[in-house]
Amino acid sequence: MLVVRRSSGAGGGTNTCRRWFARRPAPRTLCRLTWHGRKCATTTAAAVTPTARPAAAASGRFLAAGDDFGSNGFRRRNAHSVATTSRQPQQQQRISTWLSPSSSSLPVSAASQGPGGRFFATGLQGVAGVGSASKAPAGGALTPGVAGVEGLHTPEDFAPLAAAAVVESDRLRKAISTGEVSTPLGILRGVDAISNTVCSVIDAADFVRNAHADEGFRYAADEAFSVLAEYIQDLNADDSLYRALCGVVEEEGAMDGFTGEQRRVLGLHMAEFERGGIHLSGEERAEVVALQNEATRLERLFEHNILAKRAAFQVNRKDLYGIPEFILSRIPQPEGQPADRFTLLTDQSLMSDVIKNARSGTLRRAMYLAGNSVAAENVQVLERLMAVRHKLARRVGFDSHAHRMASEKMAENPEEIARFLEALSAGIRDKAEQEASMLRKAKMEVEGSSELYAWDVSYYMGYVKSRECNLDGRSLSEYFTLGGCLEGLRMVCRGLFSISLEQVPIEPGENWAGRSGRGVRKLVLRHEQEGVLGTIYLDLHR
Repeated sequence: MLVVRRSSGAGGGTNTCRRWFARRPAPRTLCRLTWHGRKCATTTAAAVTPTARPAAAASGRFLAAGDDFGSNGFRRRNAHSVATTSRQPQQQQRISTWLSPSSSSLPVSAASQGPGGRFFATGLQGVAGVGSASKAPAGGALTPGVAGVEGLHTPEDFAPLAAAAVVESDRLRKAISTGEVSTPLGILRGVDAISNTVCSVIDAADFVRNAHADEGFRYAADEAFSVLAEYIQDLNADDSLYRALCGVVEEEGAMDGFTGEQRRVLGLHMAEFERGGIHLSGEERAEVVALQNEATRLERLFEHNILAKRAAFQVNRKDLYGIPEFILSRIPQPEGQPADRFTLLTDQSLMSDVIKNARSGTLRRAMYLAGNSVAAENVQVLERLMAVRHKLARRVGFDSHAHRMASEKMAENPEEIARFLEALSAGIRDKAEQEASMLRKAKMEVEGSSELYAWDVSYYMGYVKSRECNLDGRSLSEYFTLGGCLEGLRMVCRGLFSISLEQVPIEPGENWAGRSGRGVRKLVLRHEQEGVLGTIYLDLHR
């Protein structure tokens, strides 16, 4: 497992939220920024049909001379558009509970300004006219916690961190929408700072809910993730900040002093507003928010079912032939189990190891079927998710969810993707059939049957490689030690990018891998001119 934390930069930078807006691509016209001088679309304009898509979020004016907007070098996967007029009652109730002075989970100093405290680290420095309202506990600095996130030391810390992010975002949103922050660059930096504020917590929650060894941490992170995910959808549904960004676009000379990166960030923020249905009426926009929240809920439920559902079944020990002992030694066994029996769990990692290494076709089949059917309720979840995604895509002007997802990619639409895959398939079909013939022949020799199934491919690929090429991955691995691989990575980064990777001690509070913390390493990325760029955490046992 690889975890990367980026060092915060100046306003107008490109912090990245790993998940959210990667799922919400814009119409291609927006990505290309082909604005033709139209006014920004708001609810005060003429009625817009559900399938209409504005092109207001983009202008050739966003492109400074020499800028390459087709490059993804600064692509903000979040580019959170922000502003809200209403929240879902359940989400509002949870946020209100966290912000309540009587709540034991939220110190008052985390949500309000008080003497003697330190500004809450949200990346808001440089936003003209606005000071940070949130502070760390009085008299103390926020120390690095899990994965280096400041202030995240216990499960209970997620509530005040998420609540403080909401408070800070709402405060800065109000400052921009009321005109307290009115300069073009101040508006852009303010919107970008809100994005950074929310992402700093939701990114951490997303990682912890999937990777932390402690169930309490995972539960608290999932709750924070849920609240902030809903909050993001509501932020995208208000046009007050969208109009503020439109003012920057439409005011003559407002962007003359912008750098290429700032122009790109502005365009991406506006595109995200329009992808969220900012051009729709208030009622239609509320429906889009509800659909986005429902899709997020179903995605979380699907992931939860996969991670939480486990089945155990016993096999004969003789069927374990081929599976390395170091893998089997990590699997706890129940007391009183007969000596000739062994209990396997439908863990995704273990399933992969068994299917790849077990000589017994019966065992591979049993593991494959058990591992892929244990969360049977996910069939209904997927059917519901497909329906919600399709309805959402239609509501914001796409033919389907596939068209929505492909619109900002190089291929632009599902039809082009299908043509690419068909052409690729045709080009490699003969070679693929040759390799499949080798696998069928190998299976006939071992099991007396040449019919290949999904649980056979990984095992017989390794079998054929070992026999035909005299290549055994397990013996080959001794030439690729951890130290050697890390040194190779250092050489590449230093030679190509002038970046050094420096291993530094990991503090106890930064660890998420359990009491031992065995295997987690921390590497600092340092550029020769720009200094520290960020931190890489390596969890070598996941």
